[in-house]
Amino acid sequence: GPPPREPMRQPAPAQRPETAADAAPAVTLTSLGDVAALAEQMRAPKLKFAVERQMRPVRFEPGRIEVAMMPNAPVTLAGELGTRLTDWTGTRWLVVVSSEEGGETIYEGQTRSAEERLANAAADPIVAAVLNHFPGAEIVDVRITETEEPSLEAPLPDDEPEEE
Repeated sequence: GPPPREPMRQPAPAQRPETAADAAPAVTLTSLGDVAALAEQMRAPKLKFAVERQMRPVRFEPGRIEVAMMPNAPVTLAGELGTRLTDWTGTRWLVVVSSEEGGETIYEGQTRSAEERLANAAADPIVAAVLNHFPGAEIVDVRITETEEPSLEAPLPDDEPEEE
């Protein structure tokens, strides 16, 4: 017959795997950006992608998010996001699909701010002078660098070999 099930007799103690609610008791979500960040933290890349590219924010209240969906968004997205947020935060979240237009997606906002940075850079007199000096040059990327003290550990450029 089947082997005796001796070791399984006592009911499992209540140490269920810790839920996100235990791990992160104070998750404050105030925007779709926060939701995307949480999805990334909880290792849900598909959901993060969907939040960033397929949802336009309409209204955001504690426990209730209203979004307009992009045409390419899966029908189940709002319900799935609501369920996951509820699991992750331990608070009930409802994601409602609105018929309103909604704002821009996170991705559109990031793309637009990158384009704005490029436009602002092109308007910068020093950059303009450089571009004039090198015909055909174009701005490909703009990085906003934090200004801080130059670090002493910065490696020296080792372009030329030391010994002759």
